[in-house]
Amino acid sequence: MKLTKPTVNDLVQDTVVALAKNFDRIDSAFSWVGMVIFSTRETNPAAIYGGTWQRLEGRVLVGAGTAFPAGETGGSAVTEVGASTWGMQRAVGMAASGEMYGVHEHGTGAAKSNMPPYRSVYMWERVA
Repeated sequence: MKLTKPTVNDLVQDTVVALAKNFDRIDSAFSWVGMVIFSTRETNPAAIYGGTWQRLEGRVLVGAGTAFPAGETGGSAVTEVGASTWGMQRAVGMAASGEMYGVHEHGTGAAKSNMPPYRSVYMWERVA
């Protein structure tokens, strides 16, 4: 970002226009396309930074890298945990005589929430 020193002349309007170009450069330095911001307020950042912002909802952010390329989405808020995902778990007790007792199984296949503790915030990504 390079600011320019405006030419000051007797025409106030020319000076104001030249200064305004610097403010446009400063604004673009503080918010760029691809930037994501968080807030506990619902206010669209366009009101502050200008540009076009898209609200991100129902997602947890993960640091991008080889395993998770930037922009990729995935995961699920509810995961089926049990027999169909881990296989049926069977516990068996064996008596000294060789006879089995206490047979029981785990894994119902029912859907279960698998969310860590969280705090919800508004997330916005600048798209233009």
